[in-house]
Amino acid sequence: MKNLKHRNVIRDMKEKILSLALDYDNILNGPDLADEEERKYELPDGTIIDVEHSIRYPCTEIMFNPSLINKSHMSLQDMVQDSFEKCDPDLRADLYKNIVLSGGNTLLKGFKDRLEIELDDRFPKDISRSDINYITEGNRRFAAWIGGSMIGSLSVF
Repeated sequence: MKNLKHRNVIRDMKEKILSLALDYDNILNGPDLADEEERKYELPDGTIIDVEHSIRYPCTEIMFNPSLINKSHMSLQDMVQDSFEKCDPDLRADLYKNIVLSGGNTLLKGFKDRLEIELDDRFPKDISRSDINYITEGNRRFAAWIGGSMIGSLSVF
């Protein structure tokens, strides 16, 4: 039970104070422009901690730059591009029009904007940028679970 409480506090802290930088190097090397509400977090025991931008941004930057922690894993933008390339070329145009963001990390401040920046140069030149659509509606935190339960409840599954 104690681990679950800790996990919930960490998840809540992540969602309330972590952000994704549109330009990581500038944010990290510049002054912390976040207001006090964006930086401070109150723990369940009443302790208030101040989380500086030198911590708030590198935690999330790892998704886009795994080398920060000396990992050779694919970055998120590499995984998205790889997924598109593995699909039938005739379907790709429709996929670009329906990029669904789901899961807890997509709720981070700046996630959609950062992903757009990272993917922009990777799309084929014949695809109009106005045709690319990021879908962010609905209950993103549980969208994968909801979709899975819907498919699992089908009689053909």
